[in-house]
Amino acid sequence: MKEQSMGRILRRIRIEQGMTQEALVEGICTAGYLSRVENGSQIPSRQIYQLLMERLGESGYSYAYWQEEEEKEQTCRELLHALQTWQKEHVDEKLLKLQKMKGAQDIRERQFYGMAHVIWLYMNEAIPQEDYLAAAAPSGRVMRRERPEGDRGWIR
Repeated sequence: MKEQSMGRILRRIRIEQGMTQEALVEGICTAGYLSRVENGSQIPSRQIYQLLMERLGESGYSYAYWQEEEEKEQTCRELLHALQTWQKEHVDEKLLKLQKMKGAQDIRERQFYGMAHVIWLYMNEAIPQEDYLAAAAPSGRVMRRERPEGDRGWIR
């Protein structure tokens, strides 16, 4: 997972150049739209993103790459929610979407996928609690909880 989203990068470059939102968006989109992009609540269209980056003099950034990163981050958030609420079918779906993370160069992505996969195995009773706990916290610092009745809400 990238530490910076498309919006954060736009904001960082804009601020580094001392440009206001209004100056950047003139003739392209509204300042409100840019604000939503910068705070991560909206992903810009390809055309608007390219125009904004060109105005910032940074047209070399790959839109497709950042779009993929944003989608991956969203899927990770959805996976975490599914794990926390014990929604097995959603966990299955999200793990499949993120499967390429297990071979990622970024160690954080590999660790995230690996841990989610271990939790998935435990959810599906493919590994015993002892193996889950050993994988979840090799240091032994983990809150030990039994799988609840009805398989719901055991992770908080």
